[in-house]
Amino acid sequence: MKIKSILLIIILIAALAGAGFLVKNNQETRSGASFANVEAIFLPSEKTLKIGEKLTTTLMIDTKDRLLTGADLKVKYEQSVLELESVEKVSNGLDEMMVSNIYQGAGIYEFVAVNTGKETSRLSKGVVNLVKLNFVAIANGQAKVSLDTSYGNMVTGYNEAGSDQELKVDKISSAIYTIAGIEARNTQAPREIECSWCGEACIETSEKESFACPDVIPVGKKCVSQNGQCVVVEGAATE
Repeated sequence: MKIKSILLIIILIAALAGAGFLVKNNQETRSGASFANVEAIFLPSEKTLKIGEKLTTTLMIDTKDRLLTGADLKVKYEQSVLELESVEKVSNGLDEMMVSNIYQGAGIYEFVAVNTGKETSRLSKGVVNLVKLNFVAIANGQAKVSLDTSYGNMVTGYNEAGSDQELKVDKISSAIYTIAGIEARNTQAPREIECSWCGEACIETSEKESFACPDVIPVGKKCVSQNGQCVVVEGAATE
């Protein structure tokens, strides 16, 4: 009887040890599959404007080489200083925009988009453009443009093992704009700026110094300066 009791105890200990190993292994697998260090970037990061002057801010996600499949984000801006007139979807980001709502009274822009492509070759990674936010300065003051941290902002990435997994946005590079004075219309030409590629984003060369991003030139496209803004044009177009 004593021998049987000892054997039962040994079997129980072995079973508990096996269960503990499986739990630990599962935790390590989940940890290894989780995504982190994804950054939201607003460019240009700073600029001084006059009342009546327009500004285009590009919202980008640096996926750190993860394949981007979707985003559910809320942008927050100072509505007493900036008016968000319109939003443009960027072609090299997520191809299906499901929600695009401007709430000027609250200073909020809602954005939900996915990539409907079933082939991984159609998914973007690295520094990915999502949308261009077209603002106009309406009053003197300072305006911050960033993600609304009170909202559960979510970005998803491709997972070979099954369902897409959440990419943790653990860093936000916000933009700060200063509005001072009234725009003197038609008195001077737009300032000349130098533009270059940051991933597939066309930004001011001076802004690129803040990010470690390689040049990825889309086929048939050029990054040029037009009217004081960095824009993407067809390769045949001239500056």
